[in-house]
This record gives sequence, C-alpha cells and structure tokens, in this order.
Amino acid sequence: MLELFLLLLLAHFAGDFVFQDEDMAQKKNGGGKTSQEVQSLLFHASIHFLLYLGVIVILVFGLHYSDIKWLFLIATLLAVSHLIIDWKKPCWECIGINNRALIFMLDQALHISIIILIINWLSKSSILTVLQSFELSNFFETVIFVIIGIILITDFSNIFIRLFLETIKGPVNEEVAINKYNDDGAETAPELSNPINNKENYKKTGRYIGNLERSLTFLAVISGAYEVLIGIYGTKTAMRFYEFNNKDFAEFYFIGTLLSALLAISIALFYRWVLG
Repeated sequence: MLELFLLLLLAHFAGDFVFQDEDMAQKKNGGGKTSQEVQSLLFHASIHFLLYLGVIVILVFGLHYSDIKWLFLIATLLAVSHLIIDWKKPCWECIGINNRALIFMLDQALHISIIILIINWLSKSSILTVLQSFELSNFFETVIFVIIGIILITDFSNIFIRLFLETIKGPVNEEVAINKYNDDGAETAPELSNPINNKENYKKTGRYIGNLERSLTFLAVISGAYEVLIGIYGTKTAMRFYEFNNKDFAEFYFIGTLLSALLAISIALFYRWVLG
C-alpha cells in the first residue's frame, strides 16, 4: 500500500505545484463566486483526475487487473474531494484563520489526509489482496521519492516562504510585496525602466536563487557534508552585506534565508531517515 500512497502523493503534488500556475491558484481560491472561478476550480480538479487516472493505468498494467471500477473510483473520489476542499478554502477565514501560510499548510494536510483515508478504506475492501501484490522496483520507488523531494524544496517551499513573509509583514498590497521582495526575502531594485516586466523577472530570479540554495542544502545534508552549508550561506550573506544598512531589508533577508534553510534541512533529514 506504500507504493500506492507514493504514486497518489506524487500525482497530488504534480497537480498542485507542477501543473498549476499562480494565476490559476488565485482564481480558484475565490470560492467559486464567479464563472471564471468555477472554471478554474473545475479545470484544476480535472487535472488532478487525469493524474490520478495515470496512477490507475500504472496499477492496471502492474496488477494485470481487469476490474478497474475500484481503481476508477479512487480517481473520482480524490478529484471530487480535492474540488470540494479548494472550493471551501475561503471558509478558513470564516472561522478566524487568516494566516495565509497556515491556511496553505492546512489545505495540503487535508488533501493528503483524504489520500490516506481512501487508502485505509481500500485496505478493508475486497481489492486489498490485489493491491498487496503491487510492488515498485527499488529504482522506481527511489525516483518517486526524489521527484517528490524536488517539488517540496522548490515549488512547495517557494509558496510557503512567500506566504509566511507576507503574513509577518501584515496586510500588504500584493503589488507592493512583489515589487519590494522576492520569495527569499531579497529586496528588488526600484530603479528599473520597465517596472512591470522587471517585477516578474526579479520575482522569478528570487525563486531560482531560492530553489538552487535549498537544492544545494538538501544535497549537503543528504550526503552528510554539513560544512558545505557554511559556504552556501556565508557566500550568500557576503553578497548582500552592504544592503544590511536597510533594517527592513535585513529583517526580511534573515527571516527568508533562515526559513528556507530550515525547510531544506528538515526535508533532507526526513529523507535520510526514510531512506536509511
């Protein structure tokens, strides 16, 4: 059943972080109040359904199982539950939860909990004996672990850090937040000829730097080369040293960097524990 969980978890992360851009995420989080929001919700749920369907295809070929109604039901239940959770996402604010970073984590926890509940339900059904015969090779299991890890230290971490920084700064205009800070707490240059294009460029640059930083941190911890961390963060800090006169920038820089490092190290240590 672990193999099934890993495949469904990978499908979930792919649907939420790989095949969903920021524009779709913003449109579908409105609670379906407009036709555009409804279309975004349905399109997002459809992507998840197709990804879960891909897992079914793997199971069908891996198990040589002809009765696919149970497997098709898995994809349907997961896609519908995902749609409902995303549709009702604004309800967190109705019960007094306004912290966007916390809402993001609770949302992901709910989605993953549904996957666990459905697998637990399947473990008590007649399909259990069939599913128990499904095994992934060590190579493919490792590949899935690696892909999930890449998503966690890149897109997942990027979103969480951005939401966390916005939360501690208080209610801010999103336009200002994008102009002033990238996802890693680094301040963008104000004197640019084309502010709209450069705003997006600096935002992407911040993400790439953060992704590279966390990837190197992840590899260093996985391999046990902890001394490399001194080089990574020492070099980064040295490059920004002369900007620390700006207290506002310095605070966000250190918070963003420490949070980024904490996420990468935590994920790496978890992987070391799981993979032995």
